Amino acid sequence: MSVLKKIRKFLTKEEDVITYILAFSFSTLLLGYALSSVFLGIYVAVQIAKWILGRSKIYFNGYLLLMIVFYSICLASYIWSHDRIETENGLKRLVMMLLIPIAFSVGPKMKKIRFERIMNIFTLVNAFMGTFFLSFAILRYVTTQQSSVFFYHDLVSVLDLNAIYVSVYFLLSYCYLLSKTIKTKIDYLGIFFFAALIIMLSSKTIFAMGVLLSILNIFKKRPLGHIKRHFKRLSLAMFLLITILLGNNLKDRILSEYQGDLKEVWQKQVFNRVYPWTGLSIRLLQIRILKDQLIEEQIFYSGFGLDASKKNLEERHKGFNTYFGYHKYNYHNQYAQTFSELGIFGLSVLLGILLCGFNLAFKQNSFFALSFYLVMTVVFLTESFLWVQRGLYFFVLLNSMIASFER
Repeated sequence: MSVLKKIRKFLTKEEDVITYILAFSFSTLLLGYALSSVFLGIYVAVQIAKWILGRSKIYFNGYLLLMIVFYSICLASYIWSHDRIETENGLKRLVMMLLIPIAFSVGPKMKKIRFERIMNIFTLVNAFMGTFFLSFAILRYVTTQQSSVFFYHDLVSVLDLNAIYVSVYFLLSYCYLLSKTIKTKIDYLGIFFFAALIIMLSSKTIFAMGVLLSILNIFKKRPLGHIKRHFKRLSLAMFLLITILLGNNLKDRILSEYQGDLKEVWQKQVFNRVYPWTGLSIRLLQIRILKDQLIEEQIFYSGFGLDASKKNLEERHKGFNTYFGYHKYNYHNQYAQTFSELGIFGLSVLLGILLCGFNLAFKQNSFFALSFYLVMTVVFLTESFLWVQRGLYFFVLLNSMIASFER
């Protein structure tokens, strides 16, 4: 058998292998960019090879096409970019926004069994990661006697990860287990385990979304009189509520947000280097800067260009005399980041992707898909999620899987 025939046989009969490659690329995002990039590269190459060899047909749908349009706007922004070197680097970083939808467009539609297999592997890997983080935290506690090792960024510092991004991954595993029609004892154990991890990671936004989605799951399609039949789910919601009252770390982080003077942040002309910033107030300042940029730099339609807002943002922080550590911050808001760099057209396409996602979730009657788009919509308010490779891969992969779901 010739090499070409062997390749064709693999590409046509080994769909399970391709599914596992996709699953591993999705599940190894917390282990670094290299491993997930290798798996993604293999997946994209195999899918395109199948199309070239005539073993699959291209079937673009509007949901996948929107991501390609978004990348096309990023590419076009190179023409008017205020910093073409940064834009070129940004285009390389975001290239999977183009390649992954193309790969899904020439591959088989996402069958329910394939999706569940991928999500089961993703959730299992997250459970192992959570166990690893807790084990390492216990070892550190024995040495330091500091309870802070169990919370927020400290909990995931062993892999130099951001607690918010890890919280998003764990919350989606939590929602996947919640969405199962028939749950095993292991599933319930996983639900409680991920709930505890989310609380320990202390992201206010993710915790609030977890509570909201838990309540939605309890009441979906069920009248109030049926609550007794779903006592386990109600108990889970109560568990989350009680834990927040007992979780001092998360409670302190929530209360700290009320220490900032938001009116002052919006109006004050010059700050001092030791100004008491909170997560909310520094993000509000970034929105204020965007407002000034739209007026003074006339970027409403075009934006600065992909990744080309950095210098202007840094100069404006220097003008406000903020702490130098904030000078290199991005907007910490995906909507603001997109508006600033890709203008109103880029922002419109991003919003279109989310709106189409909600449409898909309702069409598929999928609590998990609805959870994903709700979480992304809210997280985009607090993080430039797609401008971080780990966030980009996560969003584009899961969005592509949902968009390709066999209907």
